[in-house]
Amino acid sequence: MDWDNIRFFHAVAKAGSFSEASRRLKVSQPTVGRHIRLLEDRLDAELFHRLPSGLVLTDAGRRIFEKAEEMAFSAQGLADRIAGTRSRIEGRITLTSAEGLGQSWLIPILRDLSSHHHGLDIDVTLSNVRLDVAKGEADLALRMGEPHDESLIGRQIGSVPFKLYASRRYLEMFGHPEDILELSGHRTIESGGVIQNVPQARYLREIGARARPALKLDSLLAQKAAAEEGMGLAALPTYVAAASPSLIPVLPEKFRVSVPLWLLTRSELRRSARVGVVRSFLAGAARKGFDGIPGAIAAACSTDAASASPTGTTRL
Repeated sequence: MDWDNIRFFHAVAKAGSFSEASRRLKVSQPTVGRHIRLLEDRLDAELFHRLPSGLVLTDAGRRIFEKAEEMAFSAQGLADRIAGTRSRIEGRITLTSAEGLGQSWLIPILRDLSSHHHGLDIDVTLSNVRLDVAKGEADLALRMGEPHDESLIGRQIGSVPFKLYASRRYLEMFGHPEDILELSGHRTIESGGVIQNVPQARYLREIGARARPALKLDSLLAQKAAAEEGMGLAALPTYVAAASPSLIPVLPEKFRVSVPLWLLTRSELRRSARVGVVRSFLAGAARKGFDGIPGAIAAACSTDAASASPTGTTRL
């Protein structure tokens, strides 16, 4: 049985006339009459007595009205439940990021998010292999570099600065270069695998063309560890190097690379309250910069879900 016909019947029974029902439903009176005739034909029963004083339910109409009332109540309850779920900041949310960004920047700041929203169940996947957000492998993705996935929406929330670093031990052994030309003869730690063509890797290869690659690694954290061991010069984000007192910037005025940081999600999650809050929190943290690990970010956590809905570019 077509629920739409039941809905029109319920409206007419409550209103007492076709004209009043059409006004409440914001449709024409003939449309209301057509749905009632379809339902009566389907049931092979007359549902209303058409009297000069108005419409009166028949015995069959009264029995149908009882069921229609239950259906209307259930439908409204379902709508209210969905609306309530959207407005409450609780439930599971999946977030993915590259390993280096996740361990050095994301994980330390998530404590502030959890302390403000105890109902959130945050599931984080850190991997240099990108999860498919469009297929539901994650709700939100933090990605460095320009995105090229037209199935997602998102916005740039910041730019991650990269500098060239070396350990004190390395510089004591090989000298501290004062100019790009002096990189000739130095050793470099290059990017390989899935990160071999990221902006900082291309720039290091460009200016260090005469340098000797010591090794290639597909992880920023592994590059940091290799640099700490004195194996060569590494292009690292400032938030990674900030945690290591043994690393010293090399050519800080000449080696400067900023990589855009994007926050991406699926279009159907644009009105999700919990997604909106996490988006707002991460954007607020990014605004504080990446030179070190940010402290408490209460202001970002207090942004409500309405203002946190996606407003940035969707040119993915």
